[in-house]
Amino acid sequence: MGWAELDGSNAWHAHWIVRNIFPTVTVLIDANLTRAFVSRYDAKMWRAFIDSLILNAGFAGAYLLGGMSTRDFILLLSLVSFRVTGSYVLYTIVNKPFPGIDRSLYAWIVLLSAATAAPLIPFTVPVVGWSLTVQYVLPWICMAQITVTNVLDLAANYATIKRL
Repeated sequence: MGWAELDGSNAWHAHWIVRNIFPTVTVLIDANLTRAFVSRYDAKMWRAFIDSLILNAGFAGAYLLGGMSTRDFILLLSLVSFRVTGSYVLYTIVNKPFPGIDRSLYAWIVLLSAATAAPLIPFTVPVVGWSLTVQYVLPWICMAQITVTNVLDLAANYATIKRL
């Protein structure tokens, strides 16, 4: 039976599974895939690993609270993972100490989760006239901030990378 053939009851169950099971499974898979590496971690790496798990669980929690769509959750979790691992690789290449997790990501978890409790705040985008809500654009602003931060980190270390 395809998605188009689901009646109201089955559609609700399918939606519930995608909305509630997917984030949990994502976090569990992430933890399981890294299990082989953690046995070799020192204390600093353990801290980074736990921070990464907390970030994944936090964004999954914001998703489960209705803070973003499934599409936004998948994109955001990919960008968060790239932010953390990309920063680690970048700082390793340029021989700088790894600063750890970007703490602004924790603020985004709180903001996205809190926005679900607030009433929808509508606004209209000038020129194009789109009607949106603040809650709809928050995940996209978060993704833009992560992307810009990655680009700025890369630009700040570009001269060192170019010399390698």
